[in-house]
Amino acid sequence: MGCGQSIDVEAILAPTILTFYLTDEQLRSFAEILKPRTFRRGEALFHQEGKGNMFFVVVSGEVDVFVNGMHLCTKRTSDFLGCMSLDGDVKFLTSAIARTPALCLELPPDRLRLWLQRHPEA
Repeated sequence: MGCGQSIDVEAILAPTILTFYLTDEQLRSFAEILKPRTFRRGEALFHQEGKGNMFFVVVSGEVDVFVNGMHLCTKRTSDFLGCMSLDGDVKFLTSAIARTPALCLELPPDRLRLWLQRHPEA
């Protein structure tokens, strides 16, 4: 994805379990709350034992996931990772490091809260 290119967020989300029960309208509105973030090769998305509230969907590139320093898996397009709570920060059980330059969509907790208020049926 170069500068100025748009991301087809709905196409990225469609094959994920995240949107399995959403209507087309809910999927469109959910796609609008996601925030694009880029990561350089070797940059951490989050660290094991760190606290935070982050959830990502990979758009392009690869992200390695580690537990206690051991490689667990590699996330690619349409895969998701992170940990989120609507009640505040959580402790990460894994670390995630960009294996290649990566573009991800971040789901900010405050935006998710508002979305859920507007779509309680989801």
